[in-house]
Amino acid sequence: MKKNEELLDAIGKIDEKLIPDLAPRKKSHKVIIISSVAVVVAAAVLLLALFPPKFISNLRGESNAAAKVLAAPNYPEMAAYPDESNLGGSDFDKQYKAWHDSRDVLLKQPTGYQTAYFEYFKETVGAMSDPDSKENFVFSPLSLYLALGMTAEISDGQSRRQILDVLHEEDIESLRSHIKSLFEVTYANDGMATCILADSLWTNSNCKYDSTVLQNLADYYYASAFTGDPESEKYNEMYRSWINEQTDGLLSDFVQDMKLDPLTVMALVSTVNYSAKWDSPFNEQATKPGTFHAPGQDLTCDFMKSENHTMFYRGESFDSISLDTNGNGYMRLILPNEGVSPESLLSDEECLGFMLNKNNVAKKDMLVTLSLPKFDISQSLNLNEKLKKMGISDIFDPSSADFATLGTGEKNLYISQAIQDVRVSIDEEGCKAAAVTAMMLAGAAMPPDDRIELVFDRPFIFEIVSITGVPLFIGIVNQPNS
Repeated sequence: MKKNEELLDAIGKIDEKLIPDLAPRKKSHKVIIISSVAVVVAAAVLLLALFPPKFISNLRGESNAAAKVLAAPNYPEMAAYPDESNLGGSDFDKQYKAWHDSRDVLLKQPTGYQTAYFEYFKETVGAMSDPDSKENFVFSPLSLYLALGMTAEISDGQSRRQILDVLHEEDIESLRSHIKSLFEVTYANDGMATCILADSLWTNSNCKYDSTVLQNLADYYYASAFTGDPESEKYNEMYRSWINEQTDGLLSDFVQDMKLDPLTVMALVSTVNYSAKWDSPFNEQATKPGTFHAPGQDLTCDFMKSENHTMFYRGESFDSISLDTNGNGYMRLILPNEGVSPESLLSDEECLGFMLNKNNVAKKDMLVTLSLPKFDISQSLNLNEKLKKMGISDIFDPSSADFATLGTGEKNLYISQAIQDVRVSIDEEGCKAAAVTAMMLAGAAMPPDDRIELVFDRPFIFEIVSITGVPLFIGIVNQPNS
């Protein structure tokens, strides 16, 4: 991928073979992501480094090969979705009721948990994208949200306040409650829907940590906490195994040589792993080459075709439809009007309100003839400067960062790097990424009849939303073949 050099600089000294080119791509480093055809996996990694150098040299001089669990979360309980091939069987109704009841429990959350996340989403999406870029853009707001939440939990003072302000939370207690609710309504691993969220902390056994903080992270953020010597192979094997487990083994080829930086005092990891099949798959026989008008050049790529009745939405400067998945939300597609850039829509109040279901909706059930390019896009985002511009600056400065809450007793702790790596890919069968219900918004006049043709042959926006309306991934396709 184009930003391999940035990743290497950002994360430290890593063997370059650990970060291969995109095709075929198995991963990206220090826990960031994975995906394959029709799969999306995203992760954000924050690395907490300790200075001055004297302490680092002491870490290197001590050896502790112990690798153990400090805290473990109890993940949401979900009954398995019954086997539909046994529809009508004596146990089907009982199994279906158990599945429905367990899902219903998770979906019934106190009101207000989405409010702060939606405000964070509106501000963050525009801040993360580059309005002048002609390249693809893809970002998981949820993965970063969870990582920042954990960072707020281990910080204090002005460092915490800056994070809470960006997350639109009044205090740490509200953040805990809202993140727990958000996690539970989004998490799905029942055999029908897959949207697996996972958080973890990788601590250094040469340091002491406040057990209350680690338990709060397990209880509210569903974060597992591990400790060991970063130079120990046993500890690194735990690290690799955890990533493989949370990403369904998609990283196995890459993860086998991954190692924690020996100087790591703490690494925070947040992963989002989503997969789904289209409710109405595209017919592979109908997929044909076509022309995509990319910025500065025309490209030839494969266009998938379909014709289905669906809800069509028209805003002042875009048209939109959604592709439903089989029980796991949907992908919203937004086609800007001619002359309107998708990047500009990410800071447009009308479009952002549409993405968050906050505006009245101009909608119509129409027969839509759709032509959509298959795409496979990825991006590595170095988040340090972007977060600083949003107001989170102290955690990156060893002279002002406040991580006293961790209980290490050491000063000069700071976040050395915040990186997110994301990949989204779709084909005729489906999209493995996050998805859910999405809303639309009122704007220009609807087409005069009940039929419309939408050809996504120029840069467009996609959004993957959960069944509860939580945006999980958002991206701009400028180059479908990259």
